[in-house]
Amino acid sequence: MEKEKKRITALERQIDRIKQEINSIGDLRRGSLSAQYNICGTPGCKCKATPPTKHGPYYQLSFTKNGRSSTKFVSRKNVRIVTQVHASREIVK
Repeated sequence: MEKEKKRITALERQIDRIKQEINSIGDLRRGSLSAQYNICGTPGCKCKATPPTKHGPYYQLSFTKNGRSSTKFVSRKNVRIVTQVHASREIVK
C-alpha cells in the first residue's frame, strides 16, 4: 500500500513536470505558412519582363477552423512569430 502511494506521488510529480514543459512551448496551432510571389497587371512592370521579377514575397497562413479552410495574409513583421509557433507544434509531434 505504501509503495503504491509513493508511486502515485512520483507519477503526479512527473505529470506536473510534463504539464510545465508543454505550457512553456506556447501557442500550438495547425497551419501552413507559404510565401507567394505575384505578377501584377501594370504594363511595363518588372514582373512582366523576361525573366520576370515577381512581386513579393507575400506570406499566407492556411488553416482549417470549424471544418472550413481559410487563408490569412501574414505581415512581414509577424512571419517570425508564426514560424516559431509552427516550430513549437512540430516539437510536440
